Amino acid sequence: STLYDFSSYLSQPGELEQRCAGFLKKLIEYFGADGGTVRILDRRQNNLHLTVHQGLSLNFVQEEQCVHAGDCLCGEASLRGETQLHDFRKLPVEQRYLCREEGFNSIAIAQITSGAATLGSYTLHFAEPREFSGDDRRLFDSVGQHLGAAVENQRLLARTRELAVAQERNLVAQGLHDSIAQGL
Repeated sequence: STLYDFSSYLSQPGELEQRCAGFLKKLIEYFGADGGTVRILDRRQNNLHLTVHQGLSLNFVQEEQCVHAGDCLCGEASLRGETQLHDFRKLPVEQRYLCREEGFNSIAIAQITSGAATLGSYTLHFAEPREFSGDDRRLFDSVGQHLGAAVENQRLLARTRELAVAQERNLVAQGLHDSIAQGL
């Protein structure tokens, strides 16, 4: 029922940022997280752009607005194409993790996917260490596929609009060309 709830929410019309914000809110509520992010991957530059966030400081948001896909735990998970759970108490202290500096003790990261393509990642931040059961892990992975379909649909709609504008411009240009040619 939870998966159906996510699926029906993501299939509603609306802007991408609005869909991602609602998705993140539902995910945080379901898993009892203290914060979270949704990041969209720019394949050309291999950067993850912070699209929406919740429960994070302004400093975190500014530092993490755009990060190279391999520079953080979220980016590593995107590149590897696998869900990852990290307990900061078990990671090297000398390594800088902005999430740990924010007061989080664990994070869960999954990919936004459409078919075989990775479109980004989403992360839940937990103040108290959190483990995921097998069912939790499967749900956490599955909702990323539904978000991926929503992201891909938004991209297709944008391309359709661009194509319609280009076709209209071509018709206007053709009409101008024909009328000027006839006048001459």
